[in-house]
Amino acid sequence: MSLPFLAASILRDINSKKSTVKTAVYSTVYQNKKQLMSVVCECLRHASILREVLELSSFQLCDKRFKKNEELALVVLHQHLFGKGLNGCYSKFKKTVDSQKSAIHSATVRVKLRHKVKSLNEIVSSSSNIPVLPRYIRVNTIVASVSDVLSTFKSSGYEYIDLDNADSQSSSSWVSVDPDISNLLTLPTSIDLHNHNLLLNGSIILQDKASCLSSFVLNPPSGSHVIDACAAPGNKTSHLAAIMSNTGLITAFEKNKKRSKILESMLSKAKVTCSKVINADFTQCDVTKYSDVEYILVDPSCSGSEDNSYSEERLEKLASFQSVILKKALSFPRVKKVVYSTCSVHSKENEQVVRDVLTQMEGRFTLEEALPSWSHRGETLDEEFPLGVNCIRASPQTTKTIGFFLALFTKTSDFS
Repeated sequence: MSLPFLAASILRDINSKKSTVKTAVYSTVYQNKKQLMSVVCECLRHASILREVLELSSFQLCDKRFKKNEELALVVLHQHLFGKGLNGCYSKFKKTVDSQKSAIHSATVRVKLRHKVKSLNEIVSSSSNIPVLPRYIRVNTIVASVSDVLSTFKSSGYEYIDLDNADSQSSSSWVSVDPDISNLLTLPTSIDLHNHNLLLNGSIILQDKASCLSSFVLNPPSGSHVIDACAAPGNKTSHLAAIMSNTGLITAFEKNKKRSKILESMLSKAKVTCSKVINADFTQCDVTKYSDVEYILVDPSCSGSEDNSYSEERLEKLASFQSVILKKALSFPRVKKVVYSTCSVHSKENEQVVRDVLTQMEGRFTLEEALPSWSHRGETLDEEFPLGVNCIRASPQTTKTIGFFLALFTKTSDFS
């Protein structure tokens, strides 16, 4: 499959919430994944503008390849408006675009007038006040130590600095140890590590800082039996394995067959040997068969970080599903700690789910204060639920991470 069609297919999966960008790109056999990632991310970044142009022009209707494939129209239109021209794999669309140049130009003029800007790029800049995030990498301590990884970077010309000085650092190659998450390193945004030997041999894993919070807060001891209820693509699962020194057992549930294969591949690459992947729906499992499970991580499907396009009806359905899976986790007979996390910004999927489930637990669980030193706390919904501050949130603006939410449930001593 050529680049435009493959990028369009990935955009369709992302828009229908079937996959994340990273999982979709790295599960393909396309050789130049950096190029594919760039195309997909740039199309997502310009999506609202591209859709406005499509709406105001007849571009999508002028070619049968576009009529039933809006994502392909977006990819080609992006290449025409923001890319380097319709060459190479895009040349097959050049005739169509040339025939519609006048209509496309008229549409872009109207879009610029609508937003009161001189260029389309100004719309992207003004609508996205999200700061540039640093590059986070988690040292996979199953394979390597932090000191080994730092030594490798230093020998490659990277300067080790204190993270507080990162913003003023003039060097383009620096590395720093994160102050909050063990074994997490920070590098400049511009650093591309996709072909770095440390990544290829499993020594490091590209993982946003917020995504590391779930396993870090759950913190199961070595030798534990842990369940990862929604495990794919596997970063949190491999993080759990590293925390447990690759001992004990992690039962990793993933109901989607294709994603369970990706999960197996990711865990194999990370040299995880203490996991067992179960291609099944966690909510349907027999809890009596897991009588020794004391720690469960619940990171279910959600609306996504910084995504405000969901309708109230869709959010209600997601919250209902999230409540079901969280209540299932809390029903295990010997469970002591359950971490519930999402990458959503909506309180309906976060604090409201936590509040509603907690009130149904009849005192069997409490909401423990997660990471007391973390500055960005959860929301207090009302006087009847002041425990939102025991939860934690993350955002590009406050923590220089993706948007994230986490709550820590612990079983009360009376029910232990």
